[in-house]
Amino acid sequence: MINNILAKNHTYIHYPVIDSTNAQAKRLISLSPDTILRTPYNWVVADEQSKGRGRQNRLWQSPKGNVYTSCFFKIDVQKYSLTHICFASGLALSKTIQHIAQQNKDADFTKYIQLKWPNDIMLYQKKCAGILLEVYRGYVIIGLGVNISSSPSASASTHLQMYVSHVTKDVFVNQLAFSLEHYMNKLVSNGFTPLRSEWLSKAYQLGKEIKFMSDDVSYTGIFEEIDCHGALVLNMAGKRKTFFSGDLFVL
Repeated sequence: MINNILAKNHTYIHYPVIDSTNAQAKRLISLSPDTILRTPYNWVVADEQSKGRGRQNRLWQSPKGNVYTSCFFKIDVQKYSLTHICFASGLALSKTIQHIAQQNKDADFTKYIQLKWPNDIMLYQKKCAGILLEVYRGYVIIGLGVNISSSPSASASTHLQMYVSHVTKDVFVNQLAFSLEHYMNKLVSNGFTPLRSEWLSKAYQLGKEIKFMSDDVSYTGIFEEIDCHGALVLNMAGKRKTFFSGDLFVL
């Protein structure tokens, strides 16, 4: 059921419980794209997920109180790569968290918001949000999970209500919709270069020595930059190596 129109270009579809917002987005695309998907940006939002997942099919714990949403829209993925869209999504998430911080007088933690390559949002050096991108029948699906009221106790993660009391899921998703549209328009109009510069200004562990795991092989070096394709560039004693997939770890 369509519950609300967020803005001119956005439709919000809410479910109390769903297996996965990305999975539901695929079902909507398959079943009734012409009757349900009336706006350029379509949002599936759930209070809980029973089978939430993150990158590389990792479990994403999904209790009530946090944001579980997928935005899906049509775009030429031959012209605008999924990697670039992922960075635009990360910037939209960080901008939304920044907006929430600045709107609350009791806490402004803007300078502690960072972007971890390739798809995590860090707050005070701990994971606060993550992104999962997929392509399905001509649509890009951006799955977004944000810790609002809780975070897994057994991992290095955190949640927004630890630092600010006045934040709700609805407020967050509304702001996120505008932020995502802004960065997607920026990507389409100006290309990846300005987004790359902004992303690097917030990059987690940039310029520091890190451990990097790719294809079960461990590398150690300085996180130098991301290139024009969004790949991570590691400087290992003067030898630069480029990675398109893998996991970054703090030494």
